[in-house]
Amino acid sequence: MKKLFGIIILIFGIFLLTGCNAGEINQDFVGTWEWLHGPEWRYVFNADGTGNRGVPGDTETFSWSTNNDRININRNQAASGEIRNERWSFIISGNSLTLNSLQEAGLSFSYIRRLDGQQNPLIIGIWQMNFDLSLHYIFKADGTGERGFDGSEMEAFTWSTSNNHLNMDMIYQNQNYIRNERWTFTVSENVLTISSLQEAGLTISFVRYSERTQNQNLIGRWNWESNFEWFYLFNPDGTGSFGLSDRTNFSWSTSGNILFIDIFYDGYYYTDIWTFMISGNRLTLTSLQFAGETYSYIRNMSGDLL
Repeated sequence: MKKLFGIIILIFGIFLLTGCNAGEINQDFVGTWEWLHGPEWRYVFNADGTGNRGVPGDTETFSWSTNNDRININRNQAASGEIRNERWSFIISGNSLTLNSLQEAGLSFSYIRRLDGQQNPLIIGIWQMNFDLSLHYIFKADGTGERGFDGSEMEAFTWSTSNNHLNMDMIYQNQNYIRNERWTFTVSENVLTISSLQEAGLTISFVRYSERTQNQNLIGRWNWESNFEWFYLFNPDGTGSFGLSDRTNFSWSTSGNILFIDIFYDGYYYTDIWTFMISGNRLTLTSLQFAGETYSYIRNMSGDLL
């Protein structure tokens, strides 16, 4: 009986050593992953279970395997005092990878998969930031671009896209800025919105630059649906006014479905930017600068142009 029990223990021990530690190569890992906070620092996982990590010109090699939601990284060049056999839990969501150390509490890193980039034609062109039209981003079809303010030195970059990811690699930079920027992006008609994958909460919207005109369908007086005494007045010559009896004058222009209202008030110029939609005698304005601001107006058929 004791001999049988000993055999069972021996078999169980062999199972623990072989079965539980048996690694596999999770194909979702295979490829190049860039650290969110410094994309020049990369992991490369090869399909044969080898890999390397570091920055170009300074990398170390390793072997790797996975077991369920864990990855084992066995470093080939670990220095004295460093962990040679690293153990991490991982989460892969789309093109995002998060590694959480199982050996050092609180140690966590996030990465973005580096994909062969293309130039999404929807981005090509000149874009102006919605809160400051003097800031331009220029995306060229050859994968180069530049950005900056009117009258200032432009910053050059190369760019590519993969699905909804935008990669911008600065050619030269101010030391206070990230060199390799990673964003998600959406393009809706003439509006580009980019959200940083490196700085939480950083989202910027742009409007496409193009020749502006006065959309004839806007000309006339429009009364605010919630207070009929408050109105917009759009004149054919690109002037207009809004308000109640104490009006504010402005100039206006359109580009596609975007309305620009240029106002000089209290010694300052500023521009309100809206998308607009006209359905019958109803005008709907949605702000491109302040989330959630949407207003409806009714055309005043008897309104005079002033």
